[in-house]
Amino acid sequence: MTPTETEIAKRFVACPSWRWVAGTLLSLPRGSMMNKATTGRVTNAGEWGLPARGIPVGSLPIVTDRATQGAIFGLVLDKLGVRFCGLDDRGTFWEVRTLTGLPKHPRNVSYEGPTMVEALLAVLEAP
Repeated sequence: MTPTETEIAKRFVACPSWRWVAGTLLSLPRGSMMNKATTGRVTNAGEWGLPARGIPVGSLPIVTDRATQGAIFGLVLDKLGVRFCGLDDRGTFWEVRTLTGLPKHPRNVSYEGPTMVEALLAVLEAP
């Protein structure tokens, strides 16, 4: 991971609503070894997973991995308390938004970030 990706990953793990989700690709603390974080055990000789409770302290999510981004999106839905929300590339920034279809509804919220991952992070870092 790049230094920027590492810093973003550290911010995700520091969020109170962070939890390891099945399918999340992670970087173990020692650096070079990566595995899929799952709730299962060894599935075959070439693939194995770690139970979520067994993720070593200091592990970081690989935020450029699409499956990891999907897992993070699920955490965002949980945090917002919705079953769906918009994730849009607005050209100069990304936006995560909930829409109830009602103007000025208190559950209509919007979070922004310069990248898709940072827009998702903005939701998890919000109070």
